[in-house]
Amino acid sequence: MATLIVAWLAAAFLLSQTEVPGDLRIGERDPSTLVPDLERRERHDIFLRVVGLAALAAELVALFVLARRAFAGRGPTLVRAAELAALAVAVAFVARLPFSLAILWWQRRYDVARVGYAQWFLDRLPGLAQRAFVLGLAAAVIVALARRLGERWWIVGAPVIVAIGVGVVLAQPLLTPRVDPLERPRVVAEIRALAAAQGIDEVEVEVRRAASRTRQLNAEALGIGPTTRVILWDTSLALPPRVLRFLVAHELAHVSRSHLWKGLAWFALIAVPLTFALARLVPLGDPRAVPRAVLVGTLLVLAVTPLANAVSRRYEAEADWVGLETTRDAGGAVDLFHAVARAGVRDPDPPRWYVLVFGTHPTISNRIGMADAWARRG
Repeated sequence: MATLIVAWLAAAFLLSQTEVPGDLRIGERDPSTLVPDLERRERHDIFLRVVGLAALAAELVALFVLARRAFAGRGPTLVRAAELAALAVAVAFVARLPFSLAILWWQRRYDVARVGYAQWFLDRLPGLAQRAFVLGLAAAVIVALARRLGERWWIVGAPVIVAIGVGVVLAQPLLTPRVDPLERPRVVAEIRALAAAQGIDEVEVEVRRAASRTRQLNAEALGIGPTTRVILWDTSLALPPRVLRFLVAHELAHVSRSHLWKGLAWFALIAVPLTFALARLVPLGDPRAVPRAVLVGTLLVLAVTPLANAVSRRYEAEADWVGLETTRDAGGAVDLFHAVARAGVRDPDPPRWYVLVFGTHPTISNRIGMADAWARRG
């Protein structure tokens, strides 16, 4: 056990290394100097934080009530396990639904979201079906292993869960809706040049139609291996060329620095202790224990969320740094961060506790600070 713990810590240390200089000094800055309407942005984000925390509480309460019920399901044992896991996904979705609608209403007030309520609901159904399928499959596999191996099911279960995670990441780009090829020759040529500068031989770049639903700016790096691609939201294509150039360089950095592969490695590292704890806390030989396992699993994932988000922030910071090294344009980076904050009506410097627990990206203030620090280093 001691050897395994040392190996786990060594792997975590290696995976956490980035190209961001350790002596980089970002410094503190007054948020009111970064944006002209700070109070409006703070009101916007405070509502989102409060409602988001309420949605999380409602989900946990709903899963607790479901776990207390003695639902048996119908059909063979493994089918019942999958049914109850899918039921838990549906219950969590319904519990969050009023709060998600409140967030949509709020963002429509601020003209961040533009999609109608009915279309918004329909857009979420495919994701709900995918989550129900994945969790149902995982539940059936775990119950089968638990019936054969008892509490030791986690020894085999952890690698199986990791394999399912790899499959999900591989398939994610293929399930992405409303994606079109990028039909701008100059932009395509610029992207290829940036990719070559980062040592990427070839990468697919596609466009997601999002302007009719939101005015937020975004881009994504999805997939691993043969399914790797960068997806630009069409809202981002209206950015000035130098700003779009940095955005693309940032996303390409996720590919060139293997962040998706490293994310899977972190998933594997975290899956081992979580499955061990789940096996100890919930006897899963009986499918009726699946709702309880979903509740306990949700709590375990919530417990490691600060660690996962700390890793995410490190990789996002590295992507910013590599983007700066690639474009050599701190001004383009700063303009992008301002544009992102303006389009999403975001507070550039949210409370530290919220960033530590739920922040997947560095704050806008920190990202601007990194660009300034890069410029100061010459």
